[in-house]
Amino acid sequence: MYKKGKGQEAYPRYLVHDVIDVQSRVILSRRASLATGTAERETSWEQRASIRFRYPSITIRTLPADKAHGTTEDLKALSKALFVQGITPLVSLRRKEMEEIPT
Repeated sequence: MYKKGKGQEAYPRYLVHDVIDVQSRVILSRRASLATGTAERETSWEQRASIRFRYPSITIRTLPADKAHGTTEDLKALSKALFVQGITPLVSLRRKEMEEIPT
């Protein structure tokens, strides 16, 4: 069950996930999934792995992501995995308050 916004009823829904090369605006991967609280994050991990396998000549330098990826758990996993690969994550924070020591 998934709600598109506050005050809306929850219905069984699907989400579509696109990974786009920002510079060329080409869609590198498109997938659909059942809407769950973690579908967006889980699908993006799978998509990144498949892109690196399918297009080995593409060098990923930055990875922009929306607030769904701004959880402490996902940011830690992203940072650790991407740092090793030389990729800089660009993720919107979920809270406006800055942490004393950013995670």
